[in-house]
Amino acid sequence: MTLIEQLARAVLDRESLKARAISQEIMRSGTISHLKRPATSSNEILVVAAALAELLASYAEVEPPTWTSHIDRSTDTIYLCRPAKSAELLKIIKDSTPEPLRKRNLVAPEGFLKAV
Repeated sequence: MTLIEQLARAVLDRESLKARAISQEIMRSGTISHLKRPATSSNEILVVAAALAELLASYAEVEPPTWTSHIDRSTDTIYLCRPAKSAELLKIIKDSTPEPLRKRNLVAPEGFLKAV
């Protein structure tokens, strides 16, 4: 299983510490542009992996892996964090979702997985 697939699965399973550790490992590796496409038949994993690869590439100011451009957006909204309890807070989170996630119909707060 590729690192980006492990990250996608950790995020979808809401394993935040594991997701943070994997994202930092990817960032330290300096190989974001060369991350391999996950070998999975799960469209949800592919969508999330592509979005996360593009997100990390944007943080590192490098080109994302080429395979990400061939992955469509999710037909359903996927929340990468627990949904907000109020409509007002949900709107704030949706409006601040980073573009690589938003364009694939994913929702997460601004700075999601960004190293401090």
